[in-house]
Amino acid sequence: MNPFGKMLRQERKEKGITLAKMAEAIGVSSPYLSQMETGGKSIKSNVVEKAIDFLELSASEAERLRRAAARSTPKHVSTVGIRLPESATNSDRELASRFAMNFHRWKPEKKARLKEMLEDVDIG
Repeated sequence: MNPFGKMLRQERKEKGITLAKMAEAIGVSSPYLSQMETGGKSIKSNVVEKAIDFLELSASEAERLRRAAARSTPKHVSTVGIRLPESATNSDRELASRFAMNFHRWKPEKKARLKEMLEDVDIG
């Protein structure tokens, strides 16, 4: 469970609110809210704000929940785009795609070598 989910679940349980009741009140499905709590879905800021209102959290509790949500992005949802110029070749596109899809498999030594290579690139 992620930091957001832990805090949200604790608040719900302390107030005797079921997952289904809260999901309905904030306008999401029960499975979606459950997956947000467990880290399977990304946490939308509007849902966080609705949860804060519904749970009637104090200003400090609300800020803690917002910070917890910011730290709780699911790992499989995190993405970074690779912007290629229109002039990129099919070979360039394939290389960028393979890089993006396989980066998580790279050993730390290879990542360190890549970092060194990128530090030498003139971006001016």
